[in-house]
Amino acid sequence: MLCKKIFDKIDELEKKLKTSQTTTNESDEEDDDFPISNMDDFDSVNLKLPNETTRKQLRIRLDSIGGKNVGDIVRKICVFCLNKKFARNFSWEGNRGNMCLKDTMLGKVMLGVILKYEKPKIKSHEAILAIQNWLRHAKDGMKAELAAAAKKRRRIKTMKKRMIPKKTEGHYHLRPLMMKIKIFSLFD
Repeated sequence: MLCKKIFDKIDELEKKLKTSQTTTNESDEEDDDFPISNMDDFDSVNLKLPNETTRKQLRIRLDSIGGKNVGDIVRKICVFCLNKKFARNFSWEGNRGNMCLKDTMLGKVMLGVILKYEKPKIKSHEAILAIQNWLRHAKDGMKAELAAAAKKRRRIKTMKKRMIPKKTEGHYHLRPLMMKIKIFSLFD
């Protein structure tokens, strides 16, 4: 009984390996479409996905990504499929003026692959929550990047203010403002 289960699992894995080998060349071409970074590419992928072979190739590619837990699996699949900058235009339900991801072919394929995982077994509501969180935090990530860029600009501006002009031979050169530093002797 146990041997039969093992042999069945081996046969299943061999079939997966054969199908992945036959679609490797085609899936390499498909990987050029990902991550999607603009609406034209998104529409192009969604127009290709009604084709069963294209959908199967994408499922195989997404299935090979894997992860440790629900959040990890969803994050890796979402990062593979959508550029974070482009993902901020989406929400799962299409709320707050965003485009709806759940009604697109790509969204359906992503959810289907996520639900197919056996270890860990993922429930539908867990997967949807994880996708919603990723989409929400894609926006937060962009805000954090903008905040970091603004902080860098402020730091540079502050450094420029601390620079004082030095006139040498008719030209002004910037030199750093000298700060007084007290050195304490450790051997007093």
